[in-house]
Amino acid sequence: MRHAIITIILGLASVQVLAADKNNMFVLCERQRDIRWMRVYSSNDGKCKTIYSKEGYSQVVSSATFYTQCEAVLNNIKKNVEGGGFKCREAVLANSIEIE
Repeated sequence: MRHAIITIILGLASVQVLAADKNNMFVLCERQRDIRWMRVYSSNDGKCKTIYSKEGYSQVVSSATFYTQCEAVLNNIKKNVEGGGFKCREAVLANSIEIE
């Protein structure tokens, strides 16, 4: 599958972003030009994984049976990253994007 980044100039297209599943959490952290992100998602077997990305590399940092356990790992990482001067915010991942 091929991946692409699309830039849309507002006013030229109507964009509708459908919100991601509520059992998926995504946090984006920025400090000047540095970007880090953390994600928790539920897998098909009902378990969850926590992913952390910095400097363009991502890795699974935890997996658990309960979503709250993965969420706790994400919040711990977020706290440490914010201690390093990053500003973090929860963001929505889109499951699909429709362009009209």
